[in-house]
Amino acid sequence: MNLSGWQQYTFQKEKLLVDITTVVKNGEMSLRPYTLVHSQAKLSEAETGMLYSRASGEG
Repeated sequence: MNLSGWQQYTFQKEKLLVDITTVVKNGEMSLRPYTLVHSQAKLSEAETGMLYSRASGEG
């Protein structure tokens, strides 16, 4: 998913938001293989909370 093109996802947004909240809630973001190479990509608890609340409509 390319978030820079978010406006293009008009019919898919609800499903994508559900997918995002599920991945964030389950601690699957960022992917471990990616963070092994890019350690700065690991999300902090604050970043995870912000992503989850925004994607779930709570923030």
